[in-house]
Amino acid sequence: MIEFFFDCSSPWTYLAFHNIQPLAKEFGAEISWRPILVGGIFNTINPSVYASREKPVEAKVNYTKKDMADWARSAGLAIKMRPTVFPVNSVKAMRGCIWRSRARCSSPIGAATRTSRRTRC
Repeated sequence: MIEFFFDCSSPWTYLAFHNIQPLAKEFGAEISWRPILVGGIFNTINPSVYASREKPVEAKVNYTKKDMADWARSAGLAIKMRPTVFPVNSVKAMRGCIWRSRARCSSPIGAATRTSRRTRC
């Protein structure tokens, strides 16, 4: 079982989402999708993340862009850093993912794949 914690607003989720599914298939593992609000975690654990957006450290910003581009290239994906809209408010999308996970859908993201007692996913 692979537990996959994700937030739709995270560029790291975008990269990981494309890699986790083939990896799970390769090892015959199921994925337990765990939607989280990363902003809530930042607020609790590391509120300085938001302060750093107001007064960014240029070296850290440049390294983060390079690191993201390296991981995207490794995954064979294109990623635009900084996206046109950033940060993204993912609360509504994440609520949908939580609903899908509670309805026992096989994936909180993507096409409908399973039926639960109350709803079709």
